Amino acid sequence: MIASTTQSYVFAQPLNFVRTQFKIIMTPYIFTENEQDQEFRRLQLLEQAFDEKTKETIQNTGIGLGWKCLEIGAGAGSILQWLSELVGPNGLVVGLDKNTTYLQHLHEPQIKIIEGLIQEFDLDEQFDVIHARYVFVHNLDSYKLIAQIGKLLKPGGRLILEEPDFTTARWIDPQYAESGNRVNRAMNAMFRNMGLNPAFGSEMPVELPRHGLEIVSLHGDMHLCKGTSPVAQVMAASTKVLQQRYIETGMVDEQDIVKYIEGTDDSRSLAIYYSTISCVCQKNAEQVIPER
Repeated sequence: MIASTTQSYVFAQPLNFVRTQFKIIMTPYIFTENEQDQEFRRLQLLEQAFDEKTKETIQNTGIGLGWKCLEIGAGAGSILQWLSELVGPNGLVVGLDKNTTYLQHLHEPQIKIIEGLIQEFDLDEQFDVIHARYVFVHNLDSYKLIAQIGKLLKPGGRLILEEPDFTTARWIDPQYAESGNRVNRAMNAMFRNMGLNPAFGSEMPVELPRHGLEIVSLHGDMHLCKGTSPVAQVMAASTKVLQQRYIETGMVDEQDIVKYIEGTDDSRSLAIYYSTISCVCQKNAEQVIPER
């Protein structure tokens, strides 16, 4: 059940919730078992690596004072904080996450924090901007969920989705290539073994129009990076958490994991860690959501 974690604050207009009438198949989040301090550090690394591009994409919507925004998967709160500054005290920024531990420092009156799963509840509110980064790759019924979220957009509102394609990962330099590419294959196998799609980001532009959404703009970034870069450090942190899952695929051993992490910390190394696809969408009133 979703419960607000900001009950000690007084809001001028409380948010209302209604139960959704659709069923979403849920998959255990792969980072749930991460230690709290490690997970906070991983989320901070994600912010360092990707916030600049995310902010540029959101700003292109024309966001300004008084806008209403929904941040799905608010993480450590950097985008939530930034959005609150853009919309000002007369705007609204709702942050939704299954774990709001890292959002307790946010006290601005225009910020509303909700702890829970978007699968369980629908907000009785409409938004100018809805943003999610690396959220739907972790859900089995992502497109049903995205279609439902799209209904929360105001007319002319924008849904911004940033999702990965891990199948583009390839280690370039020969020193780490053998182990690095084995880890890449194990990462993709882990997703598939869970019934998830490691290429979700790249397939998103094809699927979204079939679910009532019109793509307004589309952009892709291939993360070709040296070791020690922010993206490399994100992948090192993720690999440390997920190493047992990778080993369980039978495609890697502990030595491969050690070598991969060593490569992420070597400024002479070079790898395509994965790609990120950004889709900016709006509701298509003429598109009927098909039965799946």
